[in-house]
Amino acid sequence: MKNTLSGSDSDPVQLAGEPSQGPGSRHGAAYSAGDPPQASGSHRGTADNGHHGEQQRPSTDGPSPAGLREFLAKLLGGGWICLLLIALIALFWLLRPAQFGSAYNLSQIAINAAILLVLSVGQTFVIIAAGIDLSVGAGLGFSSVISAQTMLYLTGGAGTTFGTTDAGWGIIALGTLVSLLAGALWGALNGFLIAVARIPALIVTLGTFGMALGLAQIISGGVDVRAIPERLVDVIGSGDIAGIPMLVVIAVLVTLAAAAVLHLTRFGLHVFATGSNMEAVRRAGVNVRRRLVGIYMISGALAGMAAVMSNARFSTTTIGGHAMDNLSTISAVVLGNQSVRRHRQRGRHGNRRVYPDYSPERFCHSRHTALLANRRHGRGIDSGCVDRPTETSGERTRLTFDLNGVYMMRKTVLSTLICTLAMGLALPAAAKPAGSVALVLGVKGSPFYQALQCGAQEKAKQAGLSLTVFAPDQFAADSQIPVVNAVTATQPAVAAIVPTDMQALAAPMKQLAARGAKVLTVDQTLHDTSFLATQIITDNEQGGKMAAQAMNRLLNGEGKVLVITQPPGSAAQDARERGFAEQIKAYPGITYLGPQYQSDDPQKAAEIVTSALSAHPDLAGVFSTNDQGAIGAITGLRQAGAVKRVRLVAYDAATAEVNALKNGTIDVLIAQNPKQEGEAVVDIALQLLAGKTVAKTTLTDIVAIAANEPEKADRYEYKADCL
Repeated sequence: MKNTLSGSDSDPVQLAGEPSQGPGSRHGAAYSAGDPPQASGSHRGTADNGHHGEQQRPSTDGPSPAGLREFLAKLLGGGWICLLLIALIALFWLLRPAQFGSAYNLSQIAINAAILLVLSVGQTFVIIAAGIDLSVGAGLGFSSVISAQTMLYLTGGAGTTFGTTDAGWGIIALGTLVSLLAGALWGALNGFLIAVARIPALIVTLGTFGMALGLAQIISGGVDVRAIPERLVDVIGSGDIAGIPMLVVIAVLVTLAAAAVLHLTRFGLHVFATGSNMEAVRRAGVNVRRRLVGIYMISGALAGMAAVMSNARFSTTTIGGHAMDNLSTISAVVLGNQSVRRHRQRGRHGNRRVYPDYSPERFCHSRHTALLANRRHGRGIDSGCVDRPTETSGERTRLTFDLNGVYMMRKTVLSTLICTLAMGLALPAAAKPAGSVALVLGVKGSPFYQALQCGAQEKAKQAGLSLTVFAPDQFAADSQIPVVNAVTATQPAVAAIVPTDMQALAAPMKQLAARGAKVLTVDQTLHDTSFLATQIITDNEQGGKMAAQAMNRLLNGEGKVLVITQPPGSAAQDARERGFAEQIKAYPGITYLGPQYQSDDPQKAAEIVTSALSAHPDLAGVFSTNDQGAIGAITGLRQAGAVKRVRLVAYDAATAEVNALKNGTIDVLIAQNPKQEGEAVVDIALQLLAGKTVAKTTLTDIVAIAANEPEKADRYEYKADCL
């Protein structure tokens, strides 16, 4: 007899209801896995006709009122998950009625949840099988790089090219397939090490997390690929079907397909059974190793799918942007009522019923007590038994829709939405009056942007202008885009934005302009400036040239120099490095070692300096294009004992940099005037509100400050005296 869970053993196996083989044989009614025993001589959901083993199938005449009530109860969420979601929606709607309830904002919440939902579906398979996958976010980053590099190679571009490409759907399809395969290969590696090498999942996936992230950095050279096919961005990233964003449609289809696999297929049955009692499943004849590898491959492949969605949404890869999505997916799945503990045969998990249809049979083993999806340490008639569904000889087991399973999958979806609804708190406190101005900074906590904010707020207060300031947690496109979308929902009259990426921020800022706002950039700019009212910038390329001139004077025209900067994508940082590289060519005695990237991470900058000194002991000079790199460079020079021997030129004039200039650790500062930029934002906003025409570009001050000019350093120091 063929069964969904079946196996063979050298020891005799007795089927419940067959003639007794001796006084030790077991008799009694079989019941569905995890259910309490019924009265002797009866079967759960069957009529006792007096013959052991002869069971009737449940009636199919139609749903009973009790069954209908059960279905509706589970459809509504079964309790607190759905109620919590409703409560959060109501709370945010009351706090932000004009913004939160808008169609635009609700669609943005759904888009923000889409990528996380696809990752959470893969994590659901893993956690149901009593595993865990900490590598999903890093797998997404790796797959996105491989996919983008493949599509870029096929269109003849370079890895750091900006702007969209004209790749056709054939190339996009191939890039998507490559992304899915890359993710699935990481999943296969995870599954092999867990199932075959028997290394704990926590250790394996934590290791592959670092491997995937590191390989993505190596393959891309630490630089995000920003040349994404235009069709992919327009149709998948920004397109919609009947008003529903395409990313949301894809996420819903993936979720429905996963629910069908879990609850309508034999593989899904094995997933649940594996998470309930792996040893019992193995004894029942299921190849558990193969199932585990398949489960982790599904998780990896879905990370690859999420990678394509991420590239389409941001029009750039985000190597480090999704690294911590693993924690978000685990939270979503656990909130969706999937326990991370191995033994989960309890009422709160639906007793992990793995036989949704037909009356069960039960295998009783003469020596081993292998229990499947039942009470592991049971006593009495069920001790040492494994349940399985009845089927006619020669027929495949019929697997039907499991309402408990769909309930759990749907709660995972609801819990994912709950995680993303917290973004509603980032919205402005109230609807903005006509003439309101929004200022979106590059990152929180930066001395430069804090000084810029103070300049804007002081000027706005004097002019009686309504100004609201926003900032992302990180200087990165994937952190700033949701903030820009939240600002768009408030419909400000004027929006001044510090774009963290020249390419990725273009689409959301165009949406903001399309909704009637006058959009301008400050400090940074975009590749496409056609829709901007104006841009307020410093001549950063000239600043880079000033740094090269200062370095030449400090080194007397001889030595090796290194630049520490941000990864390509920031207009200001790119211009500073470009200006330095161009000017340094004028000094033949100076060898330029090229740029190294630190992503606003002082620790990384310190490592760059110490590594450079190991490779080039005669390193003579370092130029940092921002304050975070300068702080890290100082640390690296101190660790290497090279302070003052290696000359340091740094951009910006944060308090820490000014102090380092005064004590001789930094030799020259190239300083901007952030307060002047903030004041210019308000001045131009007032002109735009009055209907006046403004210049397309407004330049602000830039100066070089030597170590013997402390008064000048004090004057240009970035001070957030209004905060």
